[in-house]
Amino acid sequence: MKTVRFLFAQLVCFVLSASGALSSQEAAAPSHALSGVWENSGRFVEIQEPDKLRIVLKPYYGFVYEDFGWIPCGIEPYYPPDPGETQDSGDNSGPPAAASARIFRLGLQRKGARGGDSIPVAVLGNGLYLDFFRPLPVEISPPLETPETGGNPFAGLEGYWIQQGNASAIRLHPEEPKDDFFCYLFLSDRYWRIRYWKTDARYRDRRAEFPALSGYTARVPKFLKVGETLYTCVTGTGTVLRNYETGRLQLDSGADAFGESSATGGPAAAGDAAQFAVRFIPDAVVYEGTADFAAKPVKIVLSPDESFFALGDPWLVRADIADLDAEITAHNGKRRPPRKPVFDYMDLVFEWDEIERIRNNGRVP
Repeated sequence: MKTVRFLFAQLVCFVLSASGALSSQEAAAPSHALSGVWENSGRFVEIQEPDKLRIVLKPYYGFVYEDFGWIPCGIEPYYPPDPGETQDSGDNSGPPAAASARIFRLGLQRKGARGGDSIPVAVLGNGLYLDFFRPLPVEISPPLETPETGGNPFAGLEGYWIQQGNASAIRLHPEEPKDDFFCYLFLSDRYWRIRYWKTDARYRDRRAEFPALSGYTARVPKFLKVGETLYTCVTGTGTVLRNYETGRLQLDSGADAFGESSATGGPAAAGDAAQFAVRFIPDAVVYEGTADFAAKPVKIVLSPDESFFALGDPWLVRADIADLDAEITAHNGKRRPPRKPVFDYMDLVFEWDEIERIRNNGRVP
C-alpha cells in the first residue's frame, strides 16, 4: 500500500512539474506582431492569434462603441515568391527576416459569406498598412552601373517595387479587391509609375518592356498576383508598355510633409523604420488623378532592412488599450452632455399695445 501511495505521489509531482514547464514555455512564446487592439477614427480592430478578429465600430459621432463579435480569421506570414517562381523553387531564397515578421495575410471567414476574404497587411512601428510594396529585381539592358549611394537620399528606394496590398479597408462585409493599382521604378531621383489592372487572362511569366533612360530598356512583370487576384499592365498578348508616367522625385521637408495621421489625429509612429516625405513631379499628366497625386507630399515609410515600404498614413494605429471589452463598457456608460439649444436664450420685450392695434386693423381698442 505504501508503494502505491509513493508511486501516486511521484506521478502527481511529475504532472505538476510538466504543467509548470508548459506554462512557462507558453508565457515565453513571442507575441504575434498583429496581436492586440488597433484603431482609426471609425473603428477598433482587435486581433487575437491564432485565428480570430473582431471589429468594433464608433458610430453616432463616437458616442457609442458597437461590438459585432468575433470573426474567424486565419493569420499567416505573407511574402509570395517573385513572379515566375514558386514557393518550392530552388532560386527562391525566401523572404527577408524583417518582412516575414511584419507582412501577413488575414483570411477572414465571415458568417453567411461565400468563400473567404484574403487581405494582405503590413506592420511598421505602431502602424498597420494596407498600401505597401516590396522590391523585385528589374531587368535593364544594357546593364546600369551600380549607383553611388553617397549623397543620394533615395538610395534605399532604388529598383522596382511591386504592390502587395489590394484592399482599401477591413470591413464587416466582404469587399472586392482594388480594380487597379500602381507599381514604381526608382532610379536615382527619377521615377516611373506603372498602372496594373484586374484581368481574367491566364497567368504567364512574361515581361513588359519600356524605355527607362536614354539608351536603356527596362523589363518588368506583365502579370502580378496580389492575394487571389491577377493584374496586368499590358492588354492582350502585347509585351510593350506604352502607358506609364515618369518624372522626378524631390524630398519635402515642409511643415505639411508629415502632417497628422489620418488614423487618430496624431503623428504616425514608424518605430525603427525610415520615414520621409517626397514629392512626385511628373513630366506630363498621364493618369487621371495625377495632378492631385503630385499636389502634396507623399509619406514613405521604409522597413529597417529595406525589404518593403508603405505609402501614406497607416490605416490603423496600435491603440493603448489592454482590455477592449472594459473600454467599451466604460465608454458606453458615460453620460453625454445635453445638446445645445437651436436658439440661444433671448430676453424678449413684447409691445402688447401695438400687437392689439394690429389685431384690430389699426384701431386702438
